[in-house]
Amino acid sequence: MIERLLLLIFILAGFLLVLALGCVCLFVLRGGSAAADRFSVSAMLLGDTWKPSAGQYGLLPMLAGSAMVVFPALLFGVPCGFGLAIWLVWYCPRRLYDIFKPATELLAGIPSVVYGFWGMETLLPLMHRLTGSGMCALTAGLLLGLMLTPTAAGLAEATLRALPQHIYSGARALGADREQSIIFGVLPAARQGLASAAMLALGRAVGESMAVIMVAGNQARLPHSLLDGVRTLAAGIALEAGYASGDHRDALYFSAALLLCISLMLGAGFSLLSARRSVSR
Repeated sequence: MIERLLLLIFILAGFLLVLALGCVCLFVLRGGSAAADRFSVSAMLLGDTWKPSAGQYGLLPMLAGSAMVVFPALLFGVPCGFGLAIWLVWYCPRRLYDIFKPATELLAGIPSVVYGFWGMETLLPLMHRLTGSGMCALTAGLLLGLMLTPTAAGLAEATLRALPQHIYSGARALGADREQSIIFGVLPAARQGLASAAMLALGRAVGESMAVIMVAGNQARLPHSLLDGVRTLAAGIALEAGYASGDHRDALYFSAALLLCISLMLGAGFSLLSARRSVSR
């Protein structure tokens, strides 16, 4: 009786989760469709001017800003996270592991506004001294990369520990040292799991808003370098949703629908990679 009750609860919880996701998707896509009907989708995606007061809703500056923030974030955060995972699995002494593992998990749970405040007080002055430009895409990318590092490390560590032990042991038995066994034996076997971890990190990077708002400069214009101030899609929604109305609000709905589609595609890619990994086992 208890088993059936628990099964029913689990089924209900899964159904409610799917229902909630469906409602969110329907709400956002329905709002975005109003802007798609009123304006040209290509004009919104390729327009280089975002000026709601003049009825111009080009999203290209914010799309480019998102890309210029996400690229350095992934370039910095994912390798650092994977390197930290490798160190935790094969190099970290047990006493240090009991310290660094909870610390890594704690870093993953720190609110983004705390990271943003640290970035304003510490990273911005440092970047200004080094590059002459403080609030820019590079600063936001580095801060976002720091935020992604514990997430990538946790996912990569779980992937590496889930691999069969004989992969590493076999490489060592063939005469490879520890580094060669990891680089040429373990990492190729874990490539799909690591790709999934990178994809989830990308999903978080694309949707981050608060920390990016605090250090990116919030300039809704087409950037030409990593040292220019930028505004991302998520930041634009967070900044303007509180007072937008009419066509302006519909354009923000379209931005949210675009972000949602990107997130869904990343989630589908993660599921596909996970399914392929399961089949390969």
